Amino acid sequence: MGDSYGNSESVEHAWAYKAMGEADTHYNIITSVDPDFLTLSEQDDKIYEEFRSSFPDFDINMINEDEMKSAEGKKKWRTFCNKFDSMQNFNYGCLVRINPMEDYNANNCTFATHIQYLAIEIARNREGITKKLYCKALAERRARRLAGVTSMEKLKSMAGEITGAK
Repeated sequence: MGDSYGNSESVEHAWAYKAMGEADTHYNIITSVDPDFLTLSEQDDKIYEEFRSSFPDFDINMINEDEMKSAEGKKKWRTFCNKFDSMQNFNYGCLVRINPMEDYNANNCTFATHIQYLAIEIARNREGITKKLYCKALAERRARRLAGVTSMEKLKSMAGEITGAK
C-alpha cells in the first residue's frame, strides 16, 4: 500500500492526461465562483482539520516540492492519506498548483494524490488564498468587458460618422 504513494515517472505520465483536464476544470471554477461558496468534497471539514493538524506549518502559498516529496515528507503524507483510504479515489493522481496565484502550467504543477489535492485546495479556500485569485480574475473579466463596451461605443460612433447617423 505504501508504494501507491510513490512518484515514479511512468505513473505520473499515466495520470497526466486526465489530470490536466481536471486541472482546467478546477481553475475555471475557482476563477468563476466565489470560494466562500465552494465545497470540494463531502468531507471538507474533516480533511481541513486533519490537514492542519498533521501539517500546521505547510505553506499553501508556495508548495515546496522537495520537502513534500522527500522521504520524510512522503512518510508524513502517507500517514495523512491513509486516514482517508475509505474515500473513493483518495489516492488517484491529480495536479496541484505550486503557486496558487498562477494557472496550471508545466512550471507551476506537481503531481499529488487526490486527497493531497483536496487538503491543499480546501486550505487555500478557507484561508483566503483562492479568494485573492478569484478577485483578480473577476477584476480582469470586468476590465475586458469595460474595454469591450468602450470599443463597441467607439465602433458605433465611427459607424455613425460614416453613415451620417447620430
